[in-house]
Amino acid sequence: MSALLATGDRRGEQGLRVRSLTAAEHRACVTARAGASFLQYPSWAGVKDQWKSEMVGWHGDSGELIGSALVLYRQFPGTRKYFAYLPEGPVAD
Repeated sequence: MSALLATGDRRGEQGLRVRSLTAAEHRACVTARAGASFLQYPSWAGVKDQWKSEMVGWHGDSGELIGSALVLYRQFPGTRKYFAYLPEGPVAD
């Protein structure tokens, strides 16, 4: 869907870059952090009927993955607007 990243990589105020992640990249990030919920795994998006999803990651200046999030989108009925939801996320130190 990439609505969150419609303009491509963006630079945040703290020098972080945000970009889309593959399911494998996101899963590795979630698995590496203790206490991560099953709701943050890419497979959770597959059970959410009528929701679209994407995975995004925050990268430091040297390119290291600092955190990630599963973003679920659901369209408001009768509109072109979406509700975005990060289930128990993002995952970060």
